[in-house]
Formats: sequence, C-alpha cells, structure tokens
Amino acid sequence: MGLPFPPPEPGAYEGVAVIPAQRSAAAHPMESVELTEAEEEAFAGLIRTLPLR
Repeated sequence: MGLPFPPPEPGAYEGVAVIPAQRSAAAHPMESVELTEAEEEAFAGLIRTLPLR
C-alpha cells in the first residue's frame, strides 16, 4: 500500500515563510489582563478539575 500523497520534492520548502517566534506577554498591554483574587481562585479551581491526560 503506497503513501496517500507523494513525498515533497527536494527543496520544496525553500522560500516558505518561517513561523514567527511567540511574543512575550509584555509585548503589548492588550495581550495580558490583571485578574482579581476571586478570578484567580476560580481559574485555579477550574484547572484542578481538568484531567491530567
């Protein structure tokens, strides 16, 4: 049984744009928010309910 698609030609990825590195939270003030203590506690409670797998 063959591959569903042929392998890419050598050099096929040349010139493909590189995915930019992620910016830190400090990159822009709109990319982070301050949580109240109640919000932090609610978030921590939510995270504790998530299964590890």
